[in-house]
Amino acid sequence: GDMVGHLYPERYTESSIDSSLDYYFSGEAGVKSPMLALRNARYRPQLAQVKPGGVDETHPECVEVKRQVEQRTKGFLAMKGQKTVDEIHRELGLVVWDECGMGRNAQGLDLALQRIPEIREEFWHNVRVPGSGDDLNQELEKAGRVADFLELAELLVRDARVREESCGAHFREEYQTADGEALRDDKNFCHAAVWEYTGENSAPALNKEPLTFENVHLQQRNYK
Repeated sequence: GDMVGHLYPERYTESSIDSSLDYYFSGEAGVKSPMLALRNARYRPQLAQVKPGGVDETHPECVEVKRQVEQRTKGFLAMKGQKTVDEIHRELGLVVWDECGMGRNAQGLDLALQRIPEIREEFWHNVRVPGSGDDLNQELEKAGRVADFLELAELLVRDARVREESCGAHFREEYQTADGEALRDDKNFCHAAVWEYTGENSAPALNKEPLTFENVHLQQRNYK
């Protein structure tokens, strides 16, 4: 939520970032990165105070991560599927664009939560990555990025589905005033939503961090 506080100072949540990430899944030529710079200064001192420890490539965690990367790389190159990485990327992007854009509703989000796992399944069993892993291979790099996009896309949609209100860039069509303005639910959703990874093929756990306001009080906005 702090990432986009400068855009929606009246109240912002983790859900506010998801529609600003829509272009991340656009599937256009080249890989675009979302603007996820931390905007809240209270995080910066904590990051600056972290000192690197005595960890090198022989550390068990480093060894395990290297093994996983090598295994995934070999899997991509050996698959010899029928679809390119770009095709999967565009297919994912279309789902996110259509169902989790600036305006979204429960029906569309439920559809996206059904389609994204299907796209992921095809990606891991039917993608084609040319070249090798011995030299610079942009298609291989792209495959790794799209693998991450699939996880992030599902998480964004899941968060948008749970948040049954409209706020900032998160506009649920079912929750709007008679004038068509965003209808917030400050009683139930005045928090930052943080989803916790619980393991492969396991649903993430939702953690909530309450938002408190000392100088700016919450109020319904109307731009008309």
